[in-house]
Amino acid sequence: GWQVASPVVAATRLDAARWNTILGPGPAWVAHRGDLGARILGDIGRDLASRGPWVALAVALVVALSLRRLRSGVAVLAPPAIALVWTFGLLGWLGFPLTPFSLLAAAFILGIGIDSAVFLAEGDESAFSPVIAVWVTTVVGVGSMALATHPVLRMIGISLVIGMTAAFFTSILITPAVMGVRRQPKA
Repeated sequence: GWQVASPVVAATRLDAARWNTILGPGPAWVAHRGDLGARILGDIGRDLASRGPWVALAVALVVALSLRRLRSGVAVLAPPAIALVWTFGLLGWLGFPLTPFSLLAAAFILGIGIDSAVFLAEGDESAFSPVIAVWVTTVVGVGSMALATHPVLRMIGISLVIGMTAAFFTSILITPAVMGVRRQPKA
């Protein structure tokens, strides 16, 4: 079990490291906020790295089994996959660090991206309306987190705004092209 003690006022990371050296490898550990955060982020990062490919495989199998056509599967899976590449490429280009918390946005990008692509692949011209409604409401909703002062919330908000925008544009550009959908001009 865990036991939590009161914080030591004005203790630095160096103090915590020195105390841990004195304590040795026993059941006690003196934690500094930065060390504790690094341990938590490390654990989350390892979990995402080890389970992420399995989750992606499971999603691809569910989509493939439910759509039963290669063209539909590509039309549904390619847009969110490309949106992820665009999102994390743009975040890197803008100088934002890739953290496990920004990686949590990947689940939302994939989910909304796949939903939007399914609407466009299976629907007609009226399918564009719910896709744009989801994009606008989601970007407005998570956009508020991008304005937060807390760095974790701000990073998740920025990642989601960029990711949802990328998912929207990849869905409306790629899915109809792969499915061969052509808009007929209204007479």
